[in-house]
Amino acid sequence: MTAFWPWSGPIPGRSWSYCWSFLATVQVGRLAAEAGVKCLVLTHFYPEVEGTDVAGQVGKHFKGKVVLAEDLMTFSIEDS
Repeated sequence: MTAFWPWSGPIPGRSWSYCWSFLATVQVGRLAAEAGVKCLVLTHFYPEVEGTDVAGQVGKHFKGKVVLAEDLMTFSIEDS
């Protein structure tokens, strides 16, 4: 999932129209849990999330594996 921040409202200092397509960490966790995801890869972090426990916030609702992606990270996707 992409582009999220640790608050349930818009990014501080940004309008809702700017933020409408992005998800907060709690929303990401809920959506992944409802979808039955096994491994959740989080990308496109806003600078505001530095110093927050992103995986912990997502883990309030999602109990699978959480990966915080880094630049140039690669993944293999397998059918199961």
